Amino acid sequence: MTCRTAISALGLFFLLATRVAEAGATVTLKAVKKNNVAITPTTEVIGAAGNVFECEFYIAGWADSGYQARGYDFRVAGVTGAGDGDVLPVGWDAPITPQPCNTNLDCHDPAFQLCYFMEFCFGTMHHPEQGAFVTMSRPDFILAGLGIIFGGVGTPTLDYIWGETLQEVIGRPDLGGSYYAGTLKLQIKPGACGDYVWRTVDGPDSFLVPDQPIAIIVPLVGIPLNIHVAPLHDCSDDRLHLFSEFANCFTASGGQLATKCSEFDRDDDGDVGIADYVELFAP
Repeated sequence: MTCRTAISALGLFFLLATRVAEAGATVTLKAVKKNNVAITPTTEVIGAAGNVFECEFYIAGWADSGYQARGYDFRVAGVTGAGDGDVLPVGWDAPITPQPCNTNLDCHDPAFQLCYFMEFCFGTMHHPEQGAFVTMSRPDFILAGLGIIFGGVGTPTLDYIWGETLQEVIGRPDLGGSYYAGTLKLQIKPGACGDYVWRTVDGPDSFLVPDQPIAIIVPLVGIPLNIHVAPLHDCSDDRLHLFSEFANCFTASGGQLATKCSEFDRDDDGDVGIADYVELFAP
């Protein structure tokens, strides 16, 4: 079964669902690396143009539904800031707004002249699989060790979809904690400025598949990742330069803080964090 077929099958599962469980679960998007350096997992980060954040989805809290997790499906969306740039998945080389096509002749923008699966126009550097995937070999993967899995990541538009489901009608019990469900790498593009939000979309596109042969779903509620890229109220060149220096010092502590980053520790707590960002750049 191809990724596209598997994702469609999960969508069909929802359409056939006759009941939604009263209690749901959460799916949280957390940044875990900045420029390939591990950071404390967080839903609040500060960055500048060129920075790459590796982020991971974690599912938790489905015990009250009364079911075990046989699979999941969720869709993401990103909200842009105030500048001319964007925060986009690594490997994305296509228009922000999809341009439908049947052949390459339908793609008139010189930057996006290839027709992707006879659906949308994209560029020669379009490799969305580089920034959106699931590492099923991880021991904390929600379906690890439970059997044959079908699914994948759908990336024809920026509303990426992650979906994985066990072939057998069995599932993972909620024993507390959170479980890995996918990876999304985001890059801050030149000209980006403001507050950006990436999250899963609540509603019919985000749900857990329970360990039941009947058509029922457990709703997933998204907890977003907030990315601050320069102060939203002032995107001047001078302000962006100052913010870029601050962003490079974000999460600095110890020896690094004692040198180039000490001026940004405005609350004197020994590191450069969100509180310092608020004091320096809040309107």
